[in-house]
Amino acid sequence: MHAVSINIAVMLLLMALLAIQHKRNVFSTWRTLTALALGVLWAIAMQILYGENHPALSATLKWYNLVSTGYLFLLQMLVIPLVFVSFATSIANLKDLKLSAAYRKPVIVVLALTTVASALITVFVSRLCKLDGSILSQAIIAAGMPTEHNPYGNILLASMMVFSILAGIALLRIKDTFPKEAEFMLGFLNSGRVLVMHIFSLILSFAPYALLPLAIHFWITARLVPLKAVSFVVELGRFMLAGYLSLAVIFALHLILLGLFGCNPFTYLRKSFAVLALAFKSRSSAATLPRSIDTMVKRCGIPPELAEASIPFASSSGQNGCAGMYPALLVVMAAASFGIDPVSPAFLIPLLLIIAVSSFGIASSGGGATKATLIVLSAMNLPLALMIFLCPIEPLIDMGRTLVNVSGGMLSTIITARRAKNIDMGAYNAKN
Repeated sequence: MHAVSINIAVMLLLMALLAIQHKRNVFSTWRTLTALALGVLWAIAMQILYGENHPALSATLKWYNLVSTGYLFLLQMLVIPLVFVSFATSIANLKDLKLSAAYRKPVIVVLALTTVASALITVFVSRLCKLDGSILSQAIIAAGMPTEHNPYGNILLASMMVFSILAGIALLRIKDTFPKEAEFMLGFLNSGRVLVMHIFSLILSFAPYALLPLAIHFWITARLVPLKAVSFVVELGRFMLAGYLSLAVIFALHLILLGLFGCNPFTYLRKSFAVLALAFKSRSSAATLPRSIDTMVKRCGIPPELAEASIPFASSSGQNGCAGMYPALLVVMAAASFGIDPVSPAFLIPLLLIIAVSSFGIASSGGGATKATLIVLSAMNLPLALMIFLCPIEPLIDMGRTLVNVSGGMLSTIITARRAKNIDMGAYNAKN
């Protein structure tokens, strides 16, 4: 009991170090990597101090797991309010978009279809890369975490999705007949959305604290530790490979679609290169908005009224990378690791439908990929613990994700203008 108390005290000390980093505004990626490193080092130290099968180790891990399971409980708690405020407000605010009626539907349809296509591409590329996540599922089971993380049940979560969509549609319909009531309800929902997103950001900042005990548990409970560690690194490498291959195919799809609509894809590449490079470097769709709009209007011949409305809308909805590729990547990894065939129609069709719906509204502020993945994993009844294990490498794939998000927004804008015959092809094909 004395040894366990000391181990708990050490854990609290390690968490205090992470808290100091947080207070000093250290970038989240570095805090996550610090948590992983501290967890592995303390796990090795305990193995040296106590040996492989000391009772103090198993007793300590039970206490440590309270942190990880507590974090997962916070994520579960957020699913229902996140679904409601995101879906309801994204639909209810459609009339406030600056997009004209002629442009609104094509932009939304192109974004939705390319997001679904991105998810479908990711599913098959992940299978091609043999992404199974078995080593991660073993860690989840070894840590005593449940392999199903939807406490509400699929039916209740699906019901909330449908209710949220209907609530948004109802608000749209009563805006003209009951303007005061509609304005009050919309203000209430928008305020609720701000509150929920701030709670989400707060919970997300706790991720390094949850990763710390998970890293310790994984290292201690794994037999043949060096082999398990190598397998873990290989699996993360395969995850990165599948992610970037998927992003490459999705970007190639963007170029093919441009060609099909009569726009030279090589011209698009030349003119959008600076914007896409900024997206890759900054990992922020919002940071590229001024340059994206400027490129669309001055170099691609897009009407200003379309570009100035479509590009901001696409930066927060229908994101091909964050809302399409990334959730599908984690779902395939989780499903395969628990013996589920991700390409079976009974699994794939609901997955694509959920991704299509969740792509609008969820990715409307920071952490869009995490929000979308949280909803999709919960709806498919798969473990959320995978999100914690992948925290250290998530920023690396975020660069490519953001590039594809921005490209998808520009693609939807160009296709919409092309269909409306409202694009200056002379400006698009010019060598400037």
